[in-house]
Amino acid sequence: MPKSFRKTLIPYPVTDKAEPGRRALRALTALIAVFFAASGAAVDLRDEVWVPNGPVYASLVDANADTLFLGGEFSYLGPATGAGVGIDPAGVGAVDFSFARVNGPVHAVAADGGGGWFIGGEFSRAGDQARDNLAHIDASGTVTAWAPETDGVVRALALAGGVLYVGGEFTQVGAAGRNRIAALDASGGTVTAWNPDADATVSTLLVDGVVVYAGGEFTQVGGAARNRIAALDATSGNAAAWNPDANGAVRALVVSGTTVYAGGEFTQIGGAVRGWIAALDATSGAATAWNPDADGAVRALVVSGATVYAGGEFTQIGGAVRGRIAALDATSASATAWNPDANGAVRALRLDGARLYAGGEFTAMGGLERNRLAALDTAVINAITDSVWNPSAGGTVEALAISGAALYAGGEFSSVNGVTRRNLAALDLATGTATAWDPDANGAVRALLLTSGGTLYAGGEFTAIAGLSRSRLAALSSTTGAATAWNPGADGAVYALALSGGGGSLYVGGMFATVGGLARNWLGEVSLGNGIATAWNPSPADGSGVYAFAVNGFTLYVAGDFEGIDSVARARVAAFDMSVPEILDWAPQIDDGSVRALSYIGDTGVLYAGGDFTSIGGASRVGVAALDPAANAPLVWNPQLDGAVNAVARSVDRTLLYVGGNFTTVAGVARNRLAALAIADATVDAGWVVAADAAVNTLSLVNDSVGDEYTLYAGGVFATIDGGARRALAALAALPPEQSVPAATAVPAGGLYNSVTAVPITLVCDDGADGSGCATIYYTLDGSEPTTASAVYSDRIPLDADLVLKFFAVDNAGNAGPVQTEAYSVELAPPLTLASPASGVFDSNTIDVILSCDDGAGTGCAATYYTLDGSQPTTASTRYTGPVTISETAVLKFFSVDVAGNTEGVKREEYVINRGKVGAFDTCALLALMGCLLLRAARGRMRDVAR
Repeated sequence: MPKSFRKTLIPYPVTDKAEPGRRALRALTALIAVFFAASGAAVDLRDEVWVPNGPVYASLVDANADTLFLGGEFSYLGPATGAGVGIDPAGVGAVDFSFARVNGPVHAVAADGGGGWFIGGEFSRAGDQARDNLAHIDASGTVTAWAPETDGVVRALALAGGVLYVGGEFTQVGAAGRNRIAALDASGGTVTAWNPDADATVSTLLVDGVVVYAGGEFTQVGGAARNRIAALDATSGNAAAWNPDANGAVRALVVSGTTVYAGGEFTQIGGAVRGWIAALDATSGAATAWNPDADGAVRALVVSGATVYAGGEFTQIGGAVRGRIAALDATSASATAWNPDANGAVRALRLDGARLYAGGEFTAMGGLERNRLAALDTAVINAITDSVWNPSAGGTVEALAISGAALYAGGEFSSVNGVTRRNLAALDLATGTATAWDPDANGAVRALLLTSGGTLYAGGEFTAIAGLSRSRLAALSSTTGAATAWNPGADGAVYALALSGGGGSLYVGGMFATVGGLARNWLGEVSLGNGIATAWNPSPADGSGVYAFAVNGFTLYVAGDFEGIDSVARARVAAFDMSVPEILDWAPQIDDGSVRALSYIGDTGVLYAGGDFTSIGGASRVGVAALDPAANAPLVWNPQLDGAVNAVARSVDRTLLYVGGNFTTVAGVARNRLAALAIADATVDAGWVVAADAAVNTLSLVNDSVGDEYTLYAGGVFATIDGGARRALAALAALPPEQSVPAATAVPAGGLYNSVTAVPITLVCDDGADGSGCATIYYTLDGSEPTTASAVYSDRIPLDADLVLKFFAVDNAGNAGPVQTEAYSVELAPPLTLASPASGVFDSNTIDVILSCDDGAGTGCAATYYTLDGSQPTTASTRYTGPVTISETAVLKFFSVDVAGNTEGVKREEYVINRGKVGAFDTCALLALMGCLLLRAARGRMRDVAR
């Protein structure tokens, strides 16, 4: 698929409030995605598109500006790097985007000694390779063939002597049972016999010669009772006598000479009271006198000469106020003057000469904005933060390791090298990157609406936006992000917005009690002029909110979780005529759950509803339904999902309905939270297979008018889509619209027709086996060019006069076939044939009878056929070519056919040849014969007159 972004855009904004998906489903989702990728059925992901670091609840396309607006609960937007990246340790901290993307958290990193890294964590794919929680990345950022696997999370790695020690929450490594701690051959990945068998999580590992130090949450390891810290024999795996016995989890270990420094969540260790950090004698395990006494967890430690660097969650350590990072004197335990003062937890430290790299949850360090990554100068007290190096990660950084020319950072992030964007952002569709547009909302944004005038309305849970106080509702410039003076205010969350049919007001739905300065329970209408609520006050009841709108002219459809509205019973959906305004009788009766999404399709007159319902009017409809606005019962369309739908978007060619939500099957077919459904019969499209690991909340479709690119933007709470690292937003290659056109034909085809062949004309359409099906045939009968305003073919067309038929077909995808032309000439009257002379008695030996055919104003006579023996003539009889010579008494029968094929009735003439022998006849007999001939002639003339 092409990877450029084109300009013709179709927005389908849908908002929803959704809970995060459970992590336990990730592995299964990833396996399904890998299978589909291998089979060639998976959908392309667009790599260029930036991702946020938190949920997306609303999306909206501005067709005029090539912009995708996003609303949600995030603080950052950046490239989709995955959870592990290679970073230049110098300069500005440039990110190497060629590194394999890891689709889940990376909790531990160990340099391999050859320019690459071993990584461990909670992932199922690295790059395009399936890797369960362990992988090896070479110096170029490529995943190697090294592929052991664990059945649980990896949280610690330590490499020594060609052996990689692994700790975490697993119970199996490869085919070997290993409880939370194991050793692997660093070259081949095979599991060694080393098996200390821990009974709970191993969080940190440290190798010092023949000793492997382990810290974590365990109480037994190496065959002995060891509370959260132990020294293990590197050969046998048995616990040494060393036993500091911590009363809380140990998260960090570092050794310096004969001292082992420990950090974690303990308050007692080595037989002494120690707040979160301690120094232990490497021989006895007893705590030394060194006691910085932190007031919060210590999660990272580095020793450099006489200084111990500590990172964690503390705000005081070494007798001084220190924000989550500090330098401690290795002798006195006092904090030095060095004070970067991070505003969030520090989870990882890596020293390289005089430069200390820090990773964690902070967004500021040393007085500068630093999103979760910073470089610190350990030699300078007053200039501690590198003013240039700033990779900016979108989530927690948990592990750092330098190897070769790169610093590898791993964590729970999905992006590095992005920008700060709080809850509202805009993407340039041409590049996939964030624009400068930055209104900076201080709370979640859950609904977006764009007017033709360029005003973007936002609703959600914020109380300030664009630097101004705005309570959950705001109007912003779509170009500058500045807030307008409009300020209606709501006292609770806003989930849905819709513009009124007249364009002068805004419908607002949510979980508020007041809006626009007046009491309005969950639903109100606010003037776009002064921001004051109108008199309309339907006040939904007995539920928990209004979540979605759809507008058709002056008809407003309202959906949510309510049992009544405007003082009448309406279960979760209702319709209002806003020109009055008054509630309409329409009441589909959704039996349970709630409705979270509405989409009215104008050309079909169908209202699609998505939500977490399971039944409508007693009929099973799970997650999504097609509603007829003119009837209370749902349409028969029923894709049979097994879970909720939060968003819908119709394909460009009008044949598919894309749905996103929290379902896992469609009619028994695996479809994880995204599916393409046939609008015609609700079947799931086999060619579009995408697996998201958690809920999808919003869908926006972008199409290229040239016809070769179609992108569906999905936003939600997921971390992976189709097995790839895509936090909360993914650009998916949508199914291309049907490009072929339908073929229309007329039966019979144009030509000359007579009274027998002039049957009514049937118009036939064929859209091919892979087409969307024929929708309409338009036609004219006067030779004029037909359009979609012309007559619609519904029944056979009479063929009783000359006409020029022009027609074309349109399929369900909207493709129009070429105009076809068929000209018809119609003649219904048969020709008239006369014999000269007519019947009679002739005295001559022979007579010549001439047959004359006259077709009047018709197409002309084509042929005349006759017999002389009284038999009935056919077109196989003698064809008249000149006078017929009669020498014996005979009965002449004949008929003519005109060019149109009309055939006249058979005529008859009788000729008596007397040859001059009148006396030989009896006079009475002769008179009788003449009378008979005269009678027959009279009858013949009467038949002619009748014709």
